[in-house]
Amino acid sequence: MVIGLKDIHDLLRIMIFIGYFKEVTFDEIMNYTHINHQKITYILNQLIQNNDLSLLKNKYTLTRKPNQYLIVDIFNQFDIFRDIKCVYEDRKCDIYDDCSLCCFFKGLKEQFDEYIDLYTLDDLIRGTCLTNK
Repeated sequence: MVIGLKDIHDLLRIMIFIGYFKEVTFDEIMNYTHINHQKITYILNQLIQNNDLSLLKNKYTLTRKPNQYLIVDIFNQFDIFRDIKCVYEDRKCDIYDDCSLCCFFKGLKEQFDEYIDLYTLDDLIRGTCLTNK
């Protein structure tokens, strides 16, 4: 399954829900988020595989405190810019030197990383981003 921005949006919704309630079941996640069963299963498995989530007695919990999850790290695990070679110095395409899109996407990634670096999962749980950090 390819991870895009919508998938990361869903992943963060799940993490916010778990972080807020501390321990939740699969059904509670599904009822709250209205995300389909297959996608929730995939996201939860990814989070467990990345050691961001644990499952004990049919309840999911975060493995760290919400303020220890940097949003930039969550995005970087899934690298939404992976298909745009020119944003990475070691993955330049054949027309890199003559392509205006390279400059645009490089700048976009830098701005994006700079912005998401300001927030933790705890900020999202508490709604801190609503106060324009």
